[in-house]
Amino acid sequence: MSEKTVTRKLLDLLLSIFLFTFAFLLVFSLAQRIFTTGPVFYKGIFICFVTLLISVVIVLRFFKTNKNRDNFLVSLICSCFIAMSFITTLPVMLDRSVSISMIGIFDAYPKGIARDDLEKEILRVHDIHQMIDRRINEQLISGFIVEDNQTGKFVLTGRGKMLSMFCVFIADIFAIPKEGETVRLPDGGVLPSRF
Repeated sequence: MSEKTVTRKLLDLLLSIFLFTFAFLLVFSLAQRIFTTGPVFYKGIFICFVTLLISVVIVLRFFKTNKNRDNFLVSLICSCFIAMSFITTLPVMLDRSVSISMIGIFDAYPKGIARDDLEKEILRVHDIHQMIDRRINEQLISGFIVEDNQTGKFVLTGRGKMLSMFCVFIADIFAIPKEGETVRLPDGGVLPSRF
């Protein structure tokens, strides 16, 4: 294979990755403006999956040779990794992070803000009741919790328990520092402080 052929294939691969990633970002941006409710993470995954399916159909329809198909399918896989990395970092972080909100508050107060005023601003921006309702709704949609109709309490599903065990495992492996003491719940349960 000549150097010119390798260069051409590499350029095709990079162009394919760029086009898929651009299409994903465009559709994701539009979807966020049209569908303003619901978990950002799940919308991103859904859009990535739909964009991937449409791209695969285009590849199978318009690329006649297996060499071109294989190259484009490799680029789609790479693009999905880029899209998933993007979803799990920027949009989700901006949607959930108190730290990012603090940066915005600091930006709004260029001459500085007192700690008490900062706390008030954070509580204003992150209405605790709305935040809790939103997170409960996300966990219900995810299937990690269910609401007991008789007691009105929320309980972990098997899937939720597996996620909790996985998070504890990952936190232990990567030595995620614990902040404060473990919280003891009134029913005798324990809430790990690291989450």
